[in-house]
Amino acid sequence: MLLVVGVFVDPDIDASGRELAQAYAENPDQEQISALAFHFAFVMWAPIVFALVGLVRGRGAWLANIAAVLAVLGATTLPGFLLTDFYDIAIYGELGGDAWQQVNDRIEELPGALVLFITGFLGHMLCLPIALFAAWRGGLVALWVPIAMTLSVVGAQALQPFGSGLLVLAVMLIVLAYVLSKIDWTGRAATTMSP
Repeated sequence: MLLVVGVFVDPDIDASGRELAQAYAENPDQEQISALAFHFAFVMWAPIVFALVGLVRGRGAWLANIAAVLAVLGATTLPGFLLTDFYDIAIYGELGGDAWQQVNDRIEELPGALVLFITGFLGHMLCLPIALFAAWRGGLVALWVPIAMTLSVVGAQALQPFGSGLLVLAVMLIVLAYVLSKIDWTGRAATTMSP
């Protein structure tokens, strides 16, 4: 639901670059709500991944371990990237578009920023689908679940107009919540705790 809030409250979900920063600076209250909604929506992926990683044993365990590493790189860091929205508001709002452009250009020149973005973005995008493939291999979910999640994550990036991709992802996350609620967690936890 937080993804839906983030999409509909964002002042210009389809804009990018300077145009986006201007929209944020002109609508700071609205953008703060959107950024916080996205932040908490994205950070909630980590517990799902780590729970699945902890439950997968035997078949799929190696995939679960990959998902855990990706979650550390992405699901625990990408939500922090939303802080840049607050910088956009402050820099563009206080110093203007030219200053914002200078800061943005300088950040893009820094190789560390690129590494941080790539590992955070790819880690976040891949951790939940891979954790779900591990859960399928471990017998926790049906094959359609990781396939649908993968398509939803890819769709969230490919279907950008009006945030429609994020809305598709939000629907899939609701479906995922239902699927996960049907897993016999107590029985599975008992078998994973046994020596």
